[in-house]
Amino acid sequence: MKRKILFMSFMIFALLVIASTLFVLPSRNKINVVEQGINYIDRHQLENGLIPYTFCFDKKLNENCKQGRNYYITASTVYSLDKIRKNYSNDKLDDIVAKSIGLLGVNMPQNGLWKYVPIDEDADISKIDPDIDDTVLISFVLNKHGYTTNNRAAIRNNRDGNGLFYEWIRASKINNEVDPIVNTNAALYLNDKEINRVICSALSGAIKKNEELSTQSYSDNNYALYYAISRAYTEGIDCFGTEKDLIIKKITADQQKTGQIGENEFTTALALNTLLRFGHGDKDFYNKSFNYLFKGQQEDGGWELYPFYCETRAMVWCSGSRSYATAVALEAITHYYFKK
Repeated sequence: MKRKILFMSFMIFALLVIASTLFVLPSRNKINVVEQGINYIDRHQLENGLIPYTFCFDKKLNENCKQGRNYYITASTVYSLDKIRKNYSNDKLDDIVAKSIGLLGVNMPQNGLWKYVPIDEDADISKIDPDIDDTVLISFVLNKHGYTTNNRAAIRNNRDGNGLFYEWIRASKINNEVDPIVNTNAALYLNDKEINRVICSALSGAIKKNEELSTQSYSDNNYALYYAISRAYTEGIDCFGTEKDLIIKKITADQQKTGQIGENEFTTALALNTLLRFGHGDKDFYNKSFNYLFKGQQEDGGWELYPFYCETRAMVWCSGSRSYATAVALEAITHYYFKK
Protein backbone atom coordinates (compact mmCIF):
# COMPACT_ATOMS: atom_id res chain seq x y z
CA MET A 1 0.00 0.00 0.00
CA LYS A 2 2.82 2.37 0.93
CA ARG A 3 4.55 1.61 -2.38
CA LYS A 4 1.32 2.41 -4.25
CA ILE A 5 0.93 5.72 -2.39
CA LEU A 6 4.57 6.60 -3.06
CA PHE A 7 4.16 5.71 -6.73
CA MET A 8 0.99 7.83 -7.03
CA SER A 9 2.74 10.74 -5.27
CA PHE A 10 5.66 10.47 -7.67
CA MET A 11 3.34 10.42 -10.68
CA ILE A 12 1.46 13.50 -9.47
CA PHE A 13 4.76 15.30 -8.90
CA ALA A 14 5.98 14.32 -12.36
CA LEU A 15 2.76 15.53 -13.97
CA LEU A 16 3.06 18.85 -12.15
CA VAL A 17 6.62 19.28 -13.39
CA ILE A 18 5.58 18.52 -16.97
CA ALA A 19 2.60 20.84 -16.68
CA SER A 20 4.83 23.64 -15.42
CA THR A 21 6.96 23.43 -18.57
CA LEU A 22 3.92 23.50 -20.84
CA PHE A 23 1.84 25.91 -18.79
CA VAL A 24 0.37 28.81 -20.72
CA LEU A 25 -0.80 31.83 -18.77
CA PRO A 26 -4.58 32.38 -18.71
CA SER A 27 -5.91 35.41 -20.58
CA ARG A 28 -6.19 37.53 -17.45
CA ASN A 29 -2.52 37.00 -16.63
CA LYS A 30 -1.44 37.71 -20.20
CA ILE A 31 -3.17 41.07 -19.90
CA ASN A 32 -1.28 41.67 -16.67
CA VAL A 33 1.99 40.84 -18.41
CA VAL A 34 1.29 43.37 -21.17
CA GLU A 35 0.03 46.07 -18.79
CA GLN A 36 3.05 45.71 -16.51
CA GLY A 37 5.38 45.87 -19.51
CA ILE A 38 3.73 49.03 -20.82
CA ASN A 39 3.92 50.58 -17.36
CA TYR A 40 7.64 49.80 -17.24
CA ILE A 41 8.31 51.56 -20.56
CA ASP A 42 6.12 54.49 -19.51
CA ARG A 43 7.93 54.94 -16.17
CA HIS A 44 11.37 54.85 -17.76
CA GLN A 45 10.80 57.04 -20.79
CA LEU A 46 12.70 60.29 -20.30
CA GLU A 47 10.72 63.49 -19.96
CA ASN A 48 11.87 64.69 -23.38
CA GLY A 49 10.65 61.47 -25.05
CA LEU A 50 13.89 59.51 -25.32
CA ILE A 51 13.88 55.80 -24.62
CA PRO A 52 16.86 55.07 -22.34
CA TYR A 53 19.62 52.72 -23.32
CA THR A 54 22.80 51.49 -21.67
CA PHE A 55 26.29 51.66 -23.16
CA CYS A 56 29.05 49.54 -21.57
CA PHE A 57 32.68 48.70 -22.20
CA ASP A 58 31.75 45.16 -21.27
CA LYS A 59 29.96 42.48 -23.29
CA LYS A 60 27.73 41.45 -20.37
CA LEU A 61 26.52 45.02 -19.79
CA ASN A 62 27.33 45.02 -16.10
CA GLU A 63 30.62 46.94 -15.83
CA ASN A 64 31.77 50.44 -16.74
CA CYS A 65 28.31 51.40 -18.00
CA LYS A 66 26.66 54.72 -18.73
CA GLN A 67 23.20 55.74 -19.79
CA GLY A 68 23.05 56.86 -23.40
CA ARG A 69 20.84 59.19 -25.42
CA ASN A 70 20.40 57.31 -28.66
CA TYR A 71 17.71 58.18 -31.21
CA TYR A 72 18.02 54.80 -32.94
CA ILE A 73 16.81 52.92 -29.86
CA THR A 74 13.96 55.41 -29.49
CA ALA A 75 12.85 54.89 -33.11
CA SER A 76 13.20 51.10 -32.80
CA THR A 77 11.04 51.12 -29.68
CA VAL A 78 8.40 53.29 -31.36
CA TYR A 79 8.18 50.80 -34.23
CA SER A 80 7.46 47.97 -31.80
CA LEU A 81 4.98 50.07 -29.84
CA ASP A 82 3.13 50.95 -33.06
CA LYS A 83 2.76 47.23 -33.77
CA ILE A 84 1.52 46.62 -30.23
CA ARG A 85 -1.05 49.41 -30.61
CA LYS A 86 -2.61 47.63 -33.59
CA ASN A 87 -3.53 44.69 -31.38
CA TYR A 88 -3.79 46.12 -27.88
CA SER A 89 -5.39 49.34 -26.65
CA ASN A 90 -3.75 51.37 -23.89
CA ASP A 91 -3.67 55.18 -23.59
CA LYS A 92 -0.13 55.11 -22.21
CA LEU A 93 1.10 53.57 -25.46
CA ASP A 94 -0.29 56.54 -27.38
CA ASP A 95 1.38 59.00 -25.02
CA ILE A 96 4.76 57.24 -25.16
CA VAL A 97 4.75 57.17 -28.95
CA ALA A 98 3.60 60.80 -29.23
CA LYS A 99 6.41 62.01 -26.95
CA SER A 100 9.09 60.02 -28.76
CA ILE A 101 7.93 61.02 -32.24
CA GLY A 102 7.77 64.63 -31.16
CA LEU A 103 11.36 64.42 -29.95
CA LEU A 104 12.59 62.82 -33.18
CA GLY A 105 10.73 65.37 -35.28
CA VAL A 106 12.17 68.33 -33.41
CA ASN A 107 15.71 66.95 -33.59
CA MET A 108 15.64 65.97 -37.27
CA PRO A 109 18.92 67.20 -38.86
CA GLN A 110 18.51 69.82 -41.56
CA ASN A 111 20.08 67.49 -44.15
CA GLY A 112 18.06 64.53 -42.85
CA LEU A 113 21.19 62.50 -42.03
CA TRP A 114 21.24 61.17 -38.48
CA LYS A 115 24.27 60.43 -36.34
CA TYR A 116 24.91 57.90 -33.61
CA VAL A 117 24.72 60.37 -30.74
CA PRO A 118 27.39 59.70 -28.09
CA ILE A 119 27.01 59.32 -24.34
CA ASP A 120 28.97 62.45 -23.48
CA GLU A 121 26.69 65.49 -23.58
CA ASP A 122 29.75 67.67 -24.20
CA ALA A 123 31.08 65.66 -27.14
CA ASP A 124 31.77 67.48 -30.39
CA ILE A 125 28.94 66.15 -32.57
CA SER A 126 30.47 67.79 -35.64
CA LYS A 127 33.29 65.23 -35.60
CA ILE A 128 30.90 62.29 -35.86
CA ASP A 129 29.92 61.08 -39.32
CA PRO A 130 26.25 60.43 -40.04
CA ASP A 131 25.44 56.79 -40.67
CA ILE A 132 23.00 54.85 -42.82
CA ASP A 133 21.45 52.69 -40.11
CA ASP A 134 20.40 55.56 -37.84
CA THR A 135 19.29 57.62 -40.84
CA VAL A 136 17.12 55.02 -42.56
CA LEU A 137 15.41 53.52 -39.51
CA ILE A 138 14.62 56.84 -37.85
CA SER A 139 13.45 58.24 -41.19
CA PHE A 140 11.25 55.20 -41.81
CA VAL A 141 9.54 55.59 -38.44
CA LEU A 142 9.10 59.34 -38.92
CA ASN A 143 7.57 58.79 -42.37
CA LYS A 144 5.08 56.40 -40.77
CA HIS A 145 4.02 59.30 -38.56
CA GLY A 146 3.63 61.83 -41.35
CA TYR A 147 7.06 63.51 -41.39
CA THR A 148 8.86 64.27 -44.65
CA THR A 149 12.54 63.33 -44.91
CA ASN A 150 14.68 64.66 -47.78
CA ASN A 151 17.71 62.39 -47.59
CA ARG A 152 17.22 59.63 -50.14
CA ALA A 153 19.74 60.90 -52.70
CA ALA A 154 22.55 61.05 -50.11
CA ILE A 155 21.69 57.55 -48.94
CA ARG A 156 21.64 56.07 -52.46
CA ASN A 157 25.08 57.55 -53.20
CA ASN A 158 26.66 55.73 -50.22
CA ARG A 159 27.14 52.30 -51.82
CA ASP A 160 30.01 50.05 -52.81
CA GLY A 161 30.71 48.59 -56.26
CA ASN A 162 28.24 45.77 -55.63
CA GLY A 163 25.41 48.14 -54.88
CA LEU A 164 25.42 47.49 -51.12
CA PHE A 165 25.33 50.29 -48.57
CA TYR A 166 28.26 51.40 -46.49
CA GLU A 167 27.51 52.07 -42.84
CA TRP A 168 29.04 55.55 -42.55
CA ILE A 169 28.19 58.45 -44.84
CA ARG A 170 31.62 59.95 -45.58
CA ALA A 171 34.04 60.46 -48.42
CA SER A 172 36.57 57.87 -47.25
CA LYS A 173 35.62 54.21 -47.69
CA ILE A 174 38.40 53.05 -45.35
CA ASN A 175 37.06 51.25 -42.25
CA ASN A 176 33.55 51.61 -43.62
CA GLU A 177 31.51 48.47 -43.04
CA VAL A 178 28.96 46.82 -45.30
CA ASP A 179 26.57 45.24 -42.81
CA PRO A 180 23.48 43.11 -43.63
CA ILE A 181 21.25 44.70 -40.96
CA VAL A 182 22.17 48.16 -42.23
CA ASN A 183 21.35 47.11 -45.79
CA THR A 184 18.07 45.47 -44.78
CA ASN A 185 16.98 48.66 -43.02
CA ALA A 186 18.08 50.76 -46.00
CA ALA A 187 15.90 48.65 -48.29
CA LEU A 188 13.03 48.98 -45.83
CA TYR A 189 13.20 52.77 -46.00
CA LEU A 190 13.99 53.35 -49.68
CA ASN A 191 11.82 50.52 -51.05
CA ASP A 192 13.49 50.77 -54.44
CA LYS A 193 13.01 47.65 -56.62
CA GLU A 194 16.59 47.56 -57.94
CA ILE A 195 18.11 48.21 -54.52
CA ASN A 196 15.84 45.59 -52.98
CA ARG A 197 16.88 43.05 -55.61
CA VAL A 198 20.60 43.55 -54.91
CA ILE A 199 20.25 43.40 -51.12
CA CYS A 200 17.86 40.44 -51.14
CA SER A 201 20.20 38.53 -53.44
CA ALA A 202 23.20 39.15 -51.16
CA LEU A 203 21.26 38.15 -48.06
CA SER A 204 19.85 35.05 -49.72
CA GLY A 205 23.33 33.86 -50.62
CA ALA A 206 24.64 34.46 -47.09
CA ILE A 207 21.71 32.65 -45.48
CA LYS A 208 22.03 29.61 -47.75
CA LYS A 209 25.78 29.40 -47.00
CA ASN A 210 25.32 29.99 -43.23
CA GLU A 211 27.43 33.12 -43.58
CA GLU A 212 25.01 35.61 -41.98
CA LEU A 213 27.07 36.06 -38.84
CA SER A 214 30.44 36.46 -40.57
CA THR A 215 29.11 39.46 -42.52
CA GLN A 216 27.78 41.34 -39.47
CA SER A 217 29.76 44.15 -37.89
CA TYR A 218 27.83 44.75 -34.68
CA SER A 219 26.20 41.50 -33.61
CA ASP A 220 27.32 38.10 -32.36
CA ASN A 221 24.04 36.34 -33.21
CA ASN A 222 21.62 36.27 -36.14
CA TYR A 223 18.38 37.19 -34.39
CA ALA A 224 18.53 40.97 -34.88
CA LEU A 225 19.17 40.31 -38.58
CA TYR A 226 16.27 37.86 -38.87
CA TYR A 227 14.03 40.36 -37.08
CA ALA A 228 15.06 43.11 -39.53
CA ILE A 229 14.51 40.84 -42.56
CA SER A 230 11.05 39.81 -41.38
CA ARG A 231 10.20 43.44 -40.63
CA ALA A 232 11.02 44.43 -44.21
CA TYR A 233 8.96 41.49 -45.46
CA THR A 234 5.99 42.51 -43.29
CA GLU A 235 6.25 46.05 -44.63
CA GLY A 236 5.69 44.81 -48.17
CA ILE A 237 9.16 44.05 -49.55
CA ASP A 238 8.38 40.56 -50.83
CA CYS A 239 11.91 39.54 -51.82
CA PHE A 240 12.85 39.46 -48.13
CA GLY A 241 10.65 36.40 -47.83
CA THR A 242 12.69 34.40 -50.35
CA GLU A 243 14.52 32.46 -47.63
CA LYS A 244 11.81 32.63 -44.97
CA ASP A 245 11.40 28.83 -44.86
CA LEU A 246 15.14 28.42 -44.28
CA ILE A 247 15.14 31.12 -41.59
CA ILE A 248 12.18 29.41 -39.88
CA LYS A 249 14.07 26.11 -40.01
CA LYS A 250 17.18 27.69 -38.47
CA ILE A 251 15.24 29.37 -35.68
CA THR A 252 13.09 26.38 -34.75
CA ALA A 253 16.19 24.16 -34.66
CA ASP A 254 17.66 26.53 -32.07
CA GLN A 255 14.80 26.17 -29.56
CA GLN A 256 15.95 24.65 -26.28
CA LYS A 257 13.92 22.38 -23.98
CA THR A 258 13.02 25.38 -21.84
CA GLY A 259 11.64 27.24 -24.85
CA GLN A 260 14.61 29.60 -25.00
CA ILE A 261 15.75 30.55 -28.49
CA GLY A 262 19.27 31.84 -28.83
CA GLU A 263 21.07 33.28 -25.84
CA ASN A 264 18.35 34.85 -23.69
CA GLU A 265 14.84 36.33 -23.46
CA PHE A 266 15.71 39.15 -25.86
CA THR A 267 16.89 36.84 -28.65
CA THR A 268 13.84 34.68 -27.96
CA ALA A 269 11.55 37.69 -28.45
CA LEU A 270 13.33 38.69 -31.66
CA ALA A 271 12.98 35.12 -32.93
CA LEU A 272 9.29 34.87 -32.03
CA ASN A 273 8.51 38.10 -33.86
CA THR A 274 10.35 36.76 -36.90
CA LEU A 275 8.44 33.48 -36.90
CA LEU A 276 5.09 35.21 -36.44
CA ARG A 277 5.75 37.58 -39.34
CA PHE A 278 6.77 34.69 -41.56
CA GLY A 279 3.61 32.75 -40.72
CA HIS A 280 5.10 29.85 -38.76
CA GLY A 281 2.18 28.01 -37.18
CA ASP A 282 3.47 25.44 -34.67
CA LYS A 283 1.31 26.00 -31.57
CA ASP A 284 3.32 23.71 -29.29
CA PHE A 285 6.51 25.50 -30.29
CA TYR A 286 4.98 28.89 -29.45
CA ASN A 287 3.54 27.72 -26.14
CA LYS A 288 6.93 26.57 -24.96
CA SER A 289 8.82 29.70 -26.03
CA PHE A 290 6.18 32.14 -24.84
CA ASN A 291 6.10 30.41 -21.48
CA TYR A 292 9.87 30.98 -21.27
CA LEU A 293 9.37 34.61 -22.27
CA PHE A 294 6.64 35.15 -19.66
CA LYS A 295 8.90 33.77 -16.94
CA GLY A 296 11.59 36.27 -17.92
CA GLN A 297 9.50 39.32 -17.03
CA GLN A 298 10.95 40.99 -13.93
CA GLU A 299 9.00 42.23 -10.92
CA ASP A 300 9.17 45.82 -12.21
CA GLY A 301 7.41 44.75 -15.44
CA GLY A 302 10.43 44.96 -17.74
CA TRP A 303 12.67 42.33 -19.25
CA GLU A 304 16.36 42.10 -18.44
CA LEU A 305 19.14 44.09 -20.11
CA TYR A 306 20.94 42.17 -22.85
CA PRO A 307 23.25 43.37 -25.66
CA PHE A 308 21.63 44.60 -28.85
CA TYR A 309 24.69 45.89 -30.69
CA CYS A 310 28.36 45.26 -29.88
CA GLU A 311 31.67 46.45 -31.30
CA THR A 312 34.35 43.92 -30.51
CA ARG A 313 37.14 44.76 -32.95
CA ALA A 314 38.96 47.99 -32.06
CA MET A 315 37.50 48.00 -28.54
CA VAL A 316 34.88 46.02 -26.69
CA TRP A 317 31.62 47.86 -26.14
CA CYS A 318 28.03 46.80 -26.18
CA SER A 319 24.72 48.58 -25.88
CA GLY A 320 21.20 47.54 -25.05
CA SER A 321 17.95 48.82 -23.60
CA ARG A 322 15.56 47.22 -21.14
CA SER A 323 12.76 49.39 -22.51
CA TYR A 324 13.43 48.26 -26.06
CA ALA A 325 13.75 44.61 -25.00
CA THR A 326 10.42 44.97 -23.21
CA ALA A 327 8.79 46.49 -26.30
CA VAL A 328 10.05 43.65 -28.51
CA ALA A 329 8.74 41.06 -26.03
CA LEU A 330 5.34 42.78 -25.90
CA GLU A 331 5.28 43.04 -29.70
CA ALA A 332 5.51 39.25 -29.95
CA ILE A 333 3.05 38.60 -27.10
CA THR A 334 0.36 40.93 -28.43
CA HIS A 335 0.83 39.62 -31.97
CA TYR A 336 0.27 36.03 -30.88
CA TYR A 337 -2.36 36.38 -28.15
CA PHE A 338 -4.24 39.60 -28.98
CA LYS A 339 -4.02 39.99 -32.76
CA LYS A 340 -7.18 41.64 -34.07
